[in-house]
Amino acid sequence: MNKVKAIIMDLDGVLMDSERATFHIWQTLMGREYGVNLKPEHYMNYAGEGSLMFEEAIHYHFPEVSVDRLIRTWREKFDAMARRNKIPVKTGFSEMIGMTKGKGLRRAIATSNTQTSWLGICREVLGFEENFDIVVTGNDVNRLKPYPDTYLLASQLLGVDPVQCIAIEDSAIGISAAVQAGMRVIRIRDVAPVSTKYNKLCLASFDSLRDAAKYLEKYL
Repeated sequence: MNKVKAIIMDLDGVLMDSERATFHIWQTLMGREYGVNLKPEHYMNYAGEGSLMFEEAIHYHFPEVSVDRLIRTWREKFDAMARRNKIPVKTGFSEMIGMTKGKGLRRAIATSNTQTSWLGICREVLGFEENFDIVVTGNDVNRLKPYPDTYLLASQLLGVDPVQCIAIEDSAIGISAAVQAGMRVIRIRDVAPVSTKYNKLCLASFDSLRDAAKYLEKYL
């Protein structure tokens, strides 16, 4: 088995507890503005793909909705929540960072997120410069997850072969991207449903980064 040299983590749903807030705002806005009952499955099917894919899905499923106006309002509300520290860091973040630093592992973020304001907030909250060697976002690649591009670019910039990386993901889309990149995967359970097919692709699944850190400490 190839020695693990790097841990590459997704952002939303893994490092930040943002998926729940995202869905709640979309659901509230669509109900208030258009009387549309946005069900969890409408959003969760796109969790992990980045905001653009979900926006296109909204336009397809609900053509009566003014997507551009809705997006502007959603971003204003989401950013306001984030600035008020209403979107927490996921449990066990500090333990995961401490464990990887103690093991001498390289660390990166690989996310499909393209929202500059949110990424800026995460940079401060998570300490990108202090805690991560590389951060790859959806703005850095041509194809978002489930394509492997974000993970491949992250490993390339780290200077680590993909087979020597472990990805930490929460969604089926993210798991697929990491596996296609040639990486082993650990899943953090979040709001996005994951079928048995994708769970079987993971080394293990946990409810928190704390539990994942304990597992990795023994695994490595």
